[in-house]
Amino acid sequence: MTEIEQMIVAANANNGEAQYDLAIAYMNGDGVPQNYAEAYFWFSVCYDCKGVFWSPSPSELAAEVSIHILDEATLGKAMNKAILWLAQHGSPVAGDYSQYWVEWARGA
Repeated sequence: MTEIEQMIVAANANNGEAQYDLAIAYMNGDGVPQNYAEAYFWFSVCYDCKGVFWSPSPSELAAEVSIHILDEATLGKAMNKAILWLAQHGSPVAGDYSQYWVEWARGA
């Protein structure tokens, strides 16, 4: 499993640190195609992770990437996707997400 795959698994398991790292990857095109809408989504999802201090904050970075989303419909879809995610999953949890690779490798 690649580092990006590990991040995606952990982000989908509602790990805030993985969500932040994945958003950075999408913002910069690091290991994934650059995608500002996906970056906005993941920054929006992880902003309320308790016990973690990020600098710059997810909300600052979400505002930054939103400038690059020129289509209002695309931005609206990313916002709606984040709202639905939070309604279904709640606030993300903090913690090292290397455990998700171990669980994945075991087939959990």
